[in-house]
Amino acid sequence: QIKSNRDRDTKIFYSITGQGADAPPEGVFTIEKESGWMKVTEPLDREHIDKYHLFSHAVSENGKPVEEPMEIIVTVTDQNDNKPQFTQEVFRGSVPEGALPGTSVMQVTATDADDAVETYNGVVAYSILGQEPREPHPHMFTVNRATGEQGGDVLANSAAPPSHPAAAAALREEEEGDEGAAAAARGRHAGQRLLLRGGGRRGGGPAIATDPASNEGVLRTAKGLDYEAKKQFVLYVAVTNEAPFAVKLPTATATVTVNVEDVNEAPVFDPPVQHARVPEDVPPGQTLASCTAQDPDKAQGQRIKYLVGHDPAGWLAVHPENGLVTARDHLDRESPFAKNSTYAAVLLAADDGSPPATGTGTLLLTLLDVNDHGPEAEPRDIAVCNRSPQPQVLTVTDRDLPPNTGPFRAELGQGSADSWAAEVGDEGDTVTLRLVAPLEPDIYSVY
Repeated sequence: QIKSNRDRDTKIFYSITGQGADAPPEGVFTIEKESGWMKVTEPLDREHIDKYHLFSHAVSENGKPVEEPMEIIVTVTDQNDNKPQFTQEVFRGSVPEGALPGTSVMQVTATDADDAVETYNGVVAYSILGQEPREPHPHMFTVNRATGEQGGDVLANSAAPPSHPAAAAALREEEEGDEGAAAAARGRHAGQRLLLRGGGRRGGGPAIATDPASNEGVLRTAKGLDYEAKKQFVLYVAVTNEAPFAVKLPTATATVTVNVEDVNEAPVFDPPVQHARVPEDVPPGQTLASCTAQDPDKAQGQRIKYLVGHDPAGWLAVHPENGLVTARDHLDRESPFAKNSTYAAVLLAADDGSPPATGTGTLLLTLLDVNDHGPEAEPRDIAVCNRSPQPQVLTVTDRDLPPNTGPFRAELGQGSADSWAAEVGDEGDTVTLRLVAPLEPDIYSVY
């Protein structure tokens, strides 16, 4: 929270500028104008930007700065959200036969995008996952946990606890992505347990598991499928007993073909959140932004129609065919519908599929201030004693932003100067009104 110690004397309004506010990437941070609470509008990525430099500003109601701009540095602390990655798919090494225990076979390396300096999130630890063949001994090789000097199949893990279950999955060389077919098989002997394993699932697709009750292989999707990306999966399934064979026997295999059915998908706005900066005095009919969507169902040749979904002030119109957004009414930065000079609207993109599908996109309009509001003096009604009149101090405010506010000057018109005098106070945000000529008791208008 940003707080000025001048808020006891006058009402303070706060704003922020700089990286993440009004400089790219814009809109990451916002500040509540009156309370000074800073907020983040979207998740941060330390691997993309690890530090933001901003400035906070405090102004009075008339827009006059009451504090020097204060630098704010937001440091993004690291979370363990990146798994280690090997630098190669396959590492190949060699060792002379008869080599003594401890002989170096090869060096494997893995990297982690997380922070390895201030945290353990990016520190990589190595371990051997398996060995093929397992003869003459299943542990013929070792690996240095810290350096990766080893032989055999290797597992690379972050040394820090994973930040969420999905990040706990480590990369296993050569084996990653090879599981995933499905079939049903039965053993000849009573009580015989079968294990099903599959191949051909690189790039995602169905996954397989053995039902312990029925001894059948159950095929499920491991992740969402996309008809436009891949229409068919060909899977290869092998079945073995849970108990090892007493003699060497060939493994039974089968091929499973999975056809993906097409369904109508909603159009997708690109980008999903469109930003535009426009003066608040643009005339009706002026183009403000272009918001277009793409239909994932390219083969269906569907037409997209654009509509305004949520426009609380009723300021916008969108061309139904090309997505051009125009002003249908006068914009106003000072409107209660604009928050921190930003107006948010929701646009719709509907296709003509069966059934129709509708996608949504957000338009954020940053309204640039123009000098469209004059200064206002309060209070509007005052009482003055005609025998011993006291000066009346009026507070002057302007709803515009600097430089469209002060300094102010006070003038009297329509004959008011015959009986009254007005002058601007030293701080520039008040006007002192004095009665300089006697008046009969009555109600007067001062201009």
